[in-house]
Order: sequence, then C-alpha cells, then structure tokens
Amino acid sequence: MKRLIVVVSALLIVCIAAVYVLIPNTIGITSILAVRCSAAGAARGLVRPDDWRTRWSGIDGYGCRLRGSAFREMDVSIGKGGDSVSSRFTILSVGPMDSIALQWKCQFKTSINPFRRVGQYRLAVGMKQMMDSTLGNMRMFLQHNENIYGIPLTNSMCNDSALLVIRMHTPAYPSTQEIYGAVGELRAYAKSGGARAINYPMLHVTHEDAGYATMVGLSVDRRLNGTARIEPKRYVPWKVMIGEVKGGTYAAERGMVQLQEYVSDHQKPAMGLPFQSLVTERDQEPDSSKWVTRVVQAVP
Repeated sequence: MKRLIVVVSALLIVCIAAVYVLIPNTIGITSILAVRCSAAGAARGLVRPDDWRTRWSGIDGYGCRLRGSAFREMDVSIGKGGDSVSSRFTILSVGPMDSIALQWKCQFKTSINPFRRVGQYRLAVGMKQMMDSTLGNMRMFLQHNENIYGIPLTNSMCNDSALLVIRMHTPAYPSTQEIYGAVGELRAYAKSGGARAINYPMLHVTHEDAGYATMVGLSVDRRLNGTARIEPKRYVPWKVMIGEVKGGTYAAERGMVQLQEYVSDHQKPAMGLPFQSLVTERDQEPDSSKWVTRVVQAVP
C-alpha cells in the first residue's frame, strides 16, 4: 500500500509538472484568413455591434461582443460560461484593392492552479476553432456586395452614346409629374427628329441651398441638335457599376448613396455623374413600393 501511494504520488507530480511544461504561462491564439473584399467595405460590414451579438456569436457556445472600434481595428470580448477574454480583430490590406486578410488575435495568462490551467487550455483550443469558423463565415458574408451595401452591385457595359437632357430647378424634390413631364418632352422631341429611345429614362437630382437641381435624360439612337430647353450630349460607352433597388423615391436615393459608398471603398474614379435609370414608368404605377430603379455609375 505504501508503495502504491508513492507511485500514485509520483505520477501526480509528473502530471502536474507536465501541465506547467506543456501549457505556457501565456496562451496566444491567432486566426487569419484571406478575403476578396476591400478593406473599407469589410470595416463597413463588420463594425456593427448588433452583428457581433447575433451573427458572430453562438458558435460552440461562445459569445462575442464588440467593445470598441477604430478605423480597421476592433476590440472584441470573447466569453463562454464564466470566462471572458479580450481580443483584437484587425482588417489587413494585402496586395490589390479587393484583397484583404482578417486577423483575430488574443492572449491571456494561465492560472497557477494546474486544474484551472488545464481548463484554460481546453478553452483556448475551443476558442481557436470558434475563431477559425467565425472568420470563414465572415468571408462568405463579405464576398457578397449586397451584405455590405444593401443592394446587389454588378459590372456591366453601357453602349449609350447620344443623350438628350433637360435641366430644371425646383424648391422641393421633383415630383413624379415634373420628372415625367420632362421625360415626355424628350420622347416627343426624339420622335419628331426620327430618333428612337434605346434605354430607360435617366434621372440625377442634386440638393442645393436654394432647392434641387435635376437632370432628366433620354438615350437615343442618333444625335440630334436639341432646342433651347433640350440639350444634346455625348456619352462615351464605358464600364458601369449597376445596382437595382425596389421602392419609392427614398429607396432610390438611398441606393445612390450605397452605390457611391461602393465606388469610394474601392477607390474607383467616377466617370461622370451617377444616375437613376427609371425602369418602372412611375407615372403609370401609383404604388411606389413596386417601383424598380437601377442606380448607375460609370467607372474605369
């Protein structure tokens, strides 16, 4: 019996010593993953605290809470049960504009108590798995423009070359009647000149101190001379970014803002003014929730 006690005691000492040798005083965890997205877009899509409480929490029982953010760095608290660890989440620019890496790091001191130390090591192993899994979910989320900017955005080519434009100023945002009054003038003039409209009417509205400056345009299949009210313009065929929005005036203008956020995040020089392409004949559809509008920006 005495020998058994000695053997058990020796084994216990060896096991405890192994805990201190194999588990360091400070445990560091790093997870990193490449993502096809702009750094600014990733920051825009990941900085919302509500997303950290819902979208990025609950994996394997771990909860994540965004504690603070500055530019492309975020402090995130990771917790499970009664344990909580502070971590640093960083968006790194690597190579081209649309290439980034998401890096998530944390470290914490381990306990002197060997049993507590083993528990902390198991926590760290699970935390690493959770961080890897979360970054994988983030990559799938960020690689879809709609998740960041609220609307799907696609590259296309615009072949329009001849435009007819009417400019007008109004004290308030132009009404549907005012917009389609101008569209009607453009269509009538194009028809009188033997030209054919080849795309949806175009709309660009700018808020000014004295009201709103509006441009209503119509793409036609031949160049016309214009009138005192109707201005002929040339449009160089170019690549465009296009997003599609459903809803009324507010939704369309919000889509314009979202499009400009994308252009800014990807540092694309704007080639001319952005515009709304009025897919729905708004004057014929009284239910604005059914309106479909394409927001368009020419880019290099």
